[in-house]
Amino acid sequence: MMSADFQGALRLMLFFILSLIIAYALGSLLFDRIAIKAYEFITSDEIEPTTNSSLALLRSPHWPIGLAALIGDILKGIIAIAVAIILGLHGFWLMLSGLAVIVGHHYSAWFKFKGSRDFSANLGVYVGLAIGVAFFAALVYAFFVYKRLSLARGALASAVVAIVLVGVFGYGLAYILGFALMAALTYWVHLGKAP
Repeated sequence: MMSADFQGALRLMLFFILSLIIAYALGSLLFDRIAIKAYEFITSDEIEPTTNSSLALLRSPHWPIGLAALIGDILKGIIAIAVAIILGLHGFWLMLSGLAVIVGHHYSAWFKFKGSRDFSANLGVYVGLAIGVAFFAALVYAFFVYKRLSLARGALASAVVAIVLVGVFGYGLAYILGFALMAALTYWVHLGKAP
């Protein structure tokens, strides 16, 4: 017969694995790529070169499709965090579920492990974890978008602001470490991409 502590630890581990699978699968849904494939009338000439991001779609004549893709990318982060919370995860376990969404977004299993580099999945995870932090991170990123500065630098600046604000708002060490891991992944994905 298993002790109650062992059963609780086993249940937590199973829920954590389930949460990671769900988070990665949701993260792998790249709504910008799905929109471009679904709407075959969108040509690469109509969006910014070298990117299929939802932001590029927003800047195209097909901006409503880009807006839907952006909302979908943000929602997948929120949904994955909500599922992890429902499964009883908290602290660093919850942060790893958020990281799984971002890994899926950047290395999508559905698109031959080539994903999107935009910041929308990060933003969705931030909303699910700490909405105040997400608000300020979104403002920083919006500034880079508005000024047409490097979006890679905007993503990195937003990730750094998020780490600082998690500490300032007193979310604790697990959140600081989790947001630092997400920022490290953002840096890795954008390495060499910022002019």
